Amino acid sequence: MAHNNAINRLTREYKKLESSPVDNILALPDPKNLFEWHFLIYGLKDSVYSDGFYHGKIIFPLEYPHKPPKIKFITPSGRFKTNEEICLSFTNFHPESWNPTWTIETMLVGLISFMNTEENTTGSIRDSSHNRRILAKKSLMFNLQNDDFVRVFNSFSNRNRSVHINESMKRACHLTSLCVFMDLI
Repeated sequence: MAHNNAINRLTREYKKLESSPVDNILALPDPKNLFEWHFLIYGLKDSVYSDGFYHGKIIFPLEYPHKPPKIKFITPSGRFKTNEEICLSFTNFHPESWNPTWTIETMLVGLISFMNTEENTTGSIRDSSHNRRILAKKSLMFNLQNDDFVRVFNSFSNRNRSVHINESMKRACHLTSLCVFMDLI
């Protein structure tokens, strides 16, 4: 029963994200596994991350939304360790503070908010603003070398090129390089 609830909830959240894209965020289920989502955070204006394209994963338990997910960053950012779980109030580190009303959208908005602080937590790192800017500029090329990134976002671009590329991803003017990426794969 919990498994069906999770599938229904994740399907609803996907439809909502498709119909109402969120600025600076693209989140998609892995085509092979509805319980593993990939996200891309981009276009963070007035920040050391403004030139970056940050890929990460959200791994949902079968009991979602009654239990919290795991969140990992794949792209080096100078803020989070790569491929390690991040401890936040809405992740599996804190099931006692988890609230089933959290959605993929609100979790990712919360993640961006935390990303722009210097607060320490498990899975976070401290780096200079200079190094974070360098990593931001290198992030797209890093992502293009990641098989999961190419597979998931290529699948998305092929399915939704006219709708999402034009309406959601081109909102930030500096996304030219990502749009070029979408045309190359």
